[in-house]
Amino acid sequence: MKNIINYLMKDIEVLNLLKNNKICIIGISPEENKALIDVILNEKPQFQAYYWK
Repeated sequence: MKNIINYLMKDIEVLNLLKNNKICIIGISPEENKALIDVILNEKPQFQAYYWK
């Protein structure tokens, strides 16, 4: 997960595509996708008690 976050922080174009649901990351749930975007854009996550393994 850390590698995905680092990649998205470096490639803003891919982040924008992910944010606009133009692309998806295989193996990532919709909740994880939302969390990735929130973390990278420094927004407060919109869910409670969620974590990655």
